[in-house]
Amino acid sequence: RIEAYSDLKGFVERSRAGAARAGVAVAADERFGFGRYAREGPALDDVPVVWKQRVATERLLEALWAARPQALSGVCVGKDAAAGWSGERSLGVPGLVAADRCDLAFIGETSCLRRYLPVLAGLADPVVVIREVRVEPVPLEGRRVHGVPRNKFSLALELLHPVGPAVSATDVGPRVDVPTWAAPRAQSAGGGWVFEVFDSPAIEYAKDRRDWLLVGAGAAAVVARSDRGDVELVEVRRLPYRWRLVGHGGAGSGAGGWVVLEDTVSGRTVRLRRGERDAAGAITLEEWRLVRTSRGEQVSEAQLLGADAVVRQLRAGVATPGTELAAVLREGRNGAPVEAIAGATVQVGASEYRIDGVEETSAQVSRLNGRAKPGERLRLERVRE
Repeated sequence: RIEAYSDLKGFVERSRAGAARAGVAVAADERFGFGRYAREGPALDDVPVVWKQRVATERLLEALWAARPQALSGVCVGKDAAAGWSGERSLGVPGLVAADRCDLAFIGETSCLRRYLPVLAGLADPVVVIREVRVEPVPLEGRRVHGVPRNKFSLALELLHPVGPAVSATDVGPRVDVPTWAAPRAQSAGGGWVFEVFDSPAIEYAKDRRDWLLVGAGAAAVVARSDRGDVELVEVRRLPYRWRLVGHGGAGSGAGGWVVLEDTVSGRTVRLRRGERDAAGAITLEEWRLVRTSRGEQVSEAQLLGADAVVRQLRAGVATPGTELAAVLREGRNGAPVEAIAGATVQVGASEYRIDGVEETSAQVSRLNGRAKPGERLRLERVRE
């Protein structure tokens, strides 16, 4: 329960920081759907369920910050959200698919909703079913900013997670009861009126690449799936943070003091003084100090800046905090997959790449050498199999 409480506390801090970076206003007491655990962790039997709900909610919020709404109105998850809907409409299948209700509301422009919904539809874990979208005008005094109308969008979502082994069609027998629900009402009010949720993205054909590209994707080209050997993003994984603090030397963080950090994935250790950077690991030691535990022991504590621009607090003898995103790349459909975090340099097929940044559904990479355009910056979208 203590670890679950710590995990939820870290989630709230990360979500608040993510909203601030995106310029999204949130309430001072916002707990992002987990207010019932503001002072204590969930019951022991509920920890696995709450953990999955936290992971799913964090992915929904990270996608929402990228859509740039004006403000977050609120989030309800699990039991708090399930009170207002009928469970018999759920797509959950006992023993196979777990379903959680999530109600999410935000204030912004219609273009924000159009950016957000396709991302939700593309998530693989959790699978997001959009059950309802409601639109309410924001009161007149706050409705327009620089002439742009703002609305409150309330989304009723169902989050689906597999919980059992896959069942083939030959195993389920001649009759399978599949949950169904009534078809949605037509979104119209009066002659000729229709609420357009989705808008097709503008694309253009690049003759030099013989490929289709999204218009307005920035300086980095968007690379679509190809069988010619181009690098592609297979998936994005969320991994436990790899660095841990294992020791220190000297009396403190002054010029003579240093800490020892271990990469738990490769086993490599580095010794850093305050302000020093390890280029291979893409980490910088911002600060460190000696603290005394409740048992009277003196241990080291360090603030580590990673390539994802997040500063994490590490303490010797304590499990590393939080998670980080890793991109899985390959060249061509049959290439060997290679996993790397932001800041790393990896060999993928015949070329070497630096990972400039990793997001939930995309990655930014720079081609350092190889057979095609060294120095080229690419923005890779996740491959759809």
